[in-house]
Amino acid sequence: MNKKNIQTVCASMLSLICIGLILFTGACKRDPEAPLLTQPIYDGPNANTTIAALKEKYASINDPKVIDEDLVIKALVTGNDISGNIYKQLYIQDETAAINLGVDQNSMYTTFRAGQEVYISLKGLSMVKYGGELQIGFSGTNANRIAWEIFKQHTKVSGWPNAANLTPLEVDLSKLDASMVNKLVIIKNVRFNNGGVNAFAGGTATVSEVVKDANGKTLDVRNSNFSTFAKEILPKGNGTLVGILGRYNGGWQLFLRDKTDVIDFDGTDAGTTPTDPGAGEVIFNETFGDGTYGSGNRPKIGCFYRF
Repeated sequence: MNKKNIQTVCASMLSLICIGLILFTGACKRDPEAPLLTQPIYDGPNANTTIAALKEKYASINDPKVIDEDLVIKALVTGNDISGNIYKQLYIQDETAAINLGVDQNSMYTTFRAGQEVYISLKGLSMVKYGGELQIGFSGTNANRIAWEIFKQHTKVSGWPNAANLTPLEVDLSKLDASMVNKLVIIKNVRFNNGGVNAFAGGTATVSEVVKDANGKTLDVRNSNFSTFAKEILPKGNGTLVGILGRYNGGWQLFLRDKTDVIDFDGTDAGTTPTDPGAGEVIFNETFGDGTYGSGNRPKIGCFYRF
């Protein structure tokens, strides 16, 4: 074998050795491990007021009022936008009362899940009254909603969300009172008037579908056509509903957080004729880009879940 052939063979062998080393090194290399999630720990000022005290303090306002005191509340998230039936609103409650916040952001549920403990620093935010009920917002903005960056500055999570901490308040439709506004509630033995006929929101509008209890008391269940369950048919028979109890100018309404809030309907016939097989009571016919709604807030043209 001449010198040139020897050099060629040596070069080929060296190449094969290098390729082998590369493949061996790659095979032995471990995939990078995902970083461990760190439980969020709140280290800000302690809560120094309650939701009930806050609502009492601002009960007489008509126009938005900026909060100028260093007030902090601690509460649990009870309702969010996980299904799209609640829009740009976050519902919270503590041991005293409940309230909602208007926030100019979608998909808040990814951070603020049901059962998440939060601390909210209220100074600089505003108390707003809409439909006769108080909300936390930010005056001078679209529908008095809090901008997302401002909201994150004022609202901090503490620990992991634990939906097991949420116990809906069982209510009787004949005994509703102001202390229940915006609370997470459970209502048993009710029946949809249009059960088995209408969809939750079959058209292009947010609608109200009526439920009735055994005593004939009724309640509007507000359903958005943007919700994930909008096109599903209302259940027949008697069953249980969980949701956020709202009030608008004295009229009570229930907001389902998602389809799991509709529980154990038995499918029996109502014995009554549904009102309108095509749709429930249409409240407005604008898209979410133009309209708003929330806790007890019927949409206002031109302006506004799981345990």
